Amino acid sequence: MPLLSQKEYAAHRGVSAQAVSKAMKAGRLRDSIVPDPDGGKKPKINSELADLEWMKNSDQSKMRGEVAAAAIAAQNSETEKKSRAGGFALPLGENPHLHAEPPVLDYQKARGRREHAMAQLAELELAVKEGSLCKVADVEKEWLNAAAIARTKVMGIASRARQAIPELTPAGAVILEGLIYEALSDLASAGEQKEMEKAEAVNAV
Repeated sequence: MPLLSQKEYAAHRGVSAQAVSKAMKAGRLRDSIVPDPDGGKKPKINSELADLEWMKNSDQSKMRGEVAAAAIAAQNSETEKKSRAGGFALPLGENPHLHAEPPVLDYQKARGRREHAMAQLAELELAVKEGSLCKVADVEKEWLNAAAIARTKVMGIASRARQAIPELTPAGAVILEGLIYEALSDLASAGEQKEMEKAEAVNAV
C-alpha cells in the first residue's frame, strides 16, 4: 500500500498540489486519506485507492460541459463547410453557433484518457495483490510445470508396468510404450494447432 504526501501524489497524477488539496476538501479523496504511520501531522494518501476515487468522483458536470463544447465546435465546422461549398457565408447574426468560441479540448481529452487508463491499471494491480486476478505469464508457467510433471509420470507407466505385471513380455512393453508416446504426441500436436489458430485470429484482426 504505497503512501504518498500531497505533493508526491500530485506528481504521481501529473496535477498541481493545489488540485489535490482541493479534491481532499471537496471530499473527492476521502477513503484514501490515512494518518501518517510515522506520526507526522499531515495525513498520507493511499495512491491506489486515491486513483480509484479520483476517477470515480470526477466532476461529471465538467465532463458534460466539455462534451457540449465539442458538439458546438463540430457543428460550427460543419456549418462553415456547407457555407463554403455553396459559395456563400452566413452572417454571424443568422448563425448563433458561430458566436461560440472553439474550445481547446485536446489537453482535456488526453488528460481524461490518461486518468481513465491509470484508474484501470490501479484496479488491475489491486486485484493481483488481493489474489482475485493473476498474470498470464504466471498461469503459463504453472501450466507448463504441470504438463512436464504429467508427461514424466505418463512416460514412466511402461517401466512400472514391467515391474507390476510379470507376465508382460518385452514386446508387449515396447508396444505399450509406443502407444503412450503416440498419445502424448497427439496431445502436443493439438496444443500447437490451437496456438496457431489463435495467432492467425489475432493477425486477422
